[in-house]
Amino acid sequence: MCYNPKMSLNWHNVKLKNYIYPILIGTIFLIGIVLRLKFYITNYPLWHDECSLAMSIINKNIWEYFGLLDYNQSAPPIFMMITKLFANMFGIKEFVLRILPFICGIASIPVFYYFSKMFLDKKFALVIVNFLFAINYHLIHYSLEFKQYSSDVLLFMLCCILCSKVDLKNISLNKFILLTGIFTIAPMISIPTVFVILGFLIHQIVLHKKEILKNILIVSGITFSIWAIYAFSTLLPQKFIMDGLYYWENSFITFNLKSLLGLIRINLLYYLHPNKFILFDLILLITGLCFLLKDFKNKSSAILSLSLFFIAITSYLRQYPIFERVSLYLIPVILVLLIIPINKISLSKKFLCIMFVFMTLAGLSSYNLSYFKGFSNQDLFHRNNARGAMQDLIKHYENHENYIIVNSASKSEFNYYKKYFDFYPEKVLIVQTPNYSESEYLKSLDVLPSNNDYWFYYAYDYSHSPVIPFLKEYSKRYTVRYENTIGGSYLLNLHK
Repeated sequence: MCYNPKMSLNWHNVKLKNYIYPILIGTIFLIGIVLRLKFYITNYPLWHDECSLAMSIINKNIWEYFGLLDYNQSAPPIFMMITKLFANMFGIKEFVLRILPFICGIASIPVFYYFSKMFLDKKFALVIVNFLFAINYHLIHYSLEFKQYSSDVLLFMLCCILCSKVDLKNISLNKFILLTGIFTIAPMISIPTVFVILGFLIHQIVLHKKEILKNILIVSGITFSIWAIYAFSTLLPQKFIMDGLYYWENSFITFNLKSLLGLIRINLLYYLHPNKFILFDLILLITGLCFLLKDFKNKSSAILSLSLFFIAITSYLRQYPIFERVSLYLIPVILVLLIIPINKISLSKKFLCIMFVFMTLAGLSSYNLSYFKGFSNQDLFHRNNARGAMQDLIKHYENHENYIIVNSASKSEFNYYKKYFDFYPEKVLIVQTPNYSESEYLKSLDVLPSNNDYWFYYAYDYSHSPVIPFLKEYSKRYTVRYENTIGGSYLLNLHK
């Protein structure tokens, strides 16, 4: 038999093509992991919300996580329990508190690959969407923050994958018991899993009708009973507190077109930061959603569609907001919907090909060299330096007769970092400024006794009602002995 060099060359080309796709996916995984690891090991200080949540790790036992948390914070009880376990093992340090979000952030990268494969079948589409997931600014950010948003992303996707593989009509007893347990516990780790579970149960009813009625009743009976207890003991008290605050005022779906478009705009700008051409993204998103609904016979598409329906209904009823970091779990869905139009078109439809490719490139054009250069900045996700301000205060706080004044926004930072550094001064005053007007603020400082030195520890300032500018103006009246701004945190020593 004669040796054919052309046949050998073709064979090598085929083998090379078979390796390109796994190499690209593996490289994307590596990029996503490196970016998350790079910022995790910098161990930057906790910011305001993290310190506030950390106080519940310090002050509460595991069973108290089923009640109200300190400082108006909200987090699922099992998320808090796991973090409490880490803290008991390794101490109340920044990198310890962030272990769970970091693990979830890393695990979400391969999980998203399986999630995206449920809706996309073309390799180039999978490469694009997984790259977008790996380098998403906020997905990286919340993998490094002691909040539950990173675990929301992971658990939402895992729940979608699990539900797409389960059929209550053909399930063994052991798997049925396990599934019921998972459905019961999942919302106590991540609340958004409720939407997927409800979508799955409705889909099973539509698909099998009376054939699985008994199984549905058992699952829903046990699950909903535990959910009701959890809701009354934990969620409703938390919601009552949140309803009294300004946070989520404009974060619910309404039939007011202007408000609805405003909500969509704010969230798309957030999900796809720093991209600004959201009109193109919105067109792609609507097109992808239409394709998803058209493919309703597909189990994965049906469950995700129903999940989105429950998300919308819950938001319309003002029970759960759709707003920026609180709805971070929607980013995997948004990315998939954006790429579905490209995945669906064929080369024979040249006009659609050109149009969708153009809109994708335009809508995601800010993922440029400047965006990737930003990741070289170690302080990219650094908000304020409460730790550095506390270290500086301890270094210069020589006279223990001096008062330390803390603005109300910095109370949790002060309480966390004084324990962190084992620093317990006796004379500490928390300045409350209810309406945050300059005149009211100055009155609260004017009552301080004269002929004293005062240290002002203002590690954090509310963006909607800052008081640090008032303090700087106030300090001009007196002798300033020391002043320092450390990563956005403000430290001042003056003699009154």
